[in-house]
Amino acid sequence: MRNFFNRATGLEKLIQIVRESWNHLAENIASGKICINNEADLELELGYLLKKKGLYVGRQHPASLNKSTSKTASGNAKVDLYTTLSDRQGNYTAAIEMKWPHDHMPKDYRIEILNDIENLEAYIKDGIADVGFALVYTKERSYLDDNHEVKINSTGHQTDWLTFNDEQECFLTILVN
Repeated sequence: MRNFFNRATGLEKLIQIVRESWNHLAENIASGKICINNEADLELELGYLLKKKGLYVGRQHPASLNKSTSKTASGNAKVDLYTTLSDRQGNYTAAIEMKWPHDHMPKDYRIEILNDIENLEAYIKDGIADVGFALVYTKERSYLDDNHEVKINSTGHQTDWLTFNDEQECFLTILVN
């Protein structure tokens, strides 16, 4: 890992830190070490892990978001987490959207995920973030096809996933850049 960080760009380091933190959190949730009751709990836990790795973590509400998205049309263009890595070459930012199922959410919440991805794309296009992450937890097997490919990957963005407990729990990472 040390050699990677010596050669990697700041943006590559930021992407690696967010992915490692999400995977670590996923393992802890699946094993029962961490109990998550709602999306706010998920944001808090991931934010804590990112801060432990030396990143600035906060919330960003950009007044300069130029593109109208489904979220900006409602006046709610905030992302769940906004994080920054600073090094000698500059500052690198990531906008993070998260999904955790709740009682008022439909069983299949792909539309909400696609709205989040659209919002992340706007953050990147407008220069507010260098990269975006849509991080999704689901117990719905319908998100994976028979070949264990993520069905929501029609966005063209890189998608990774982890499954736990005989594939009953799935943690998706969608990298938007």
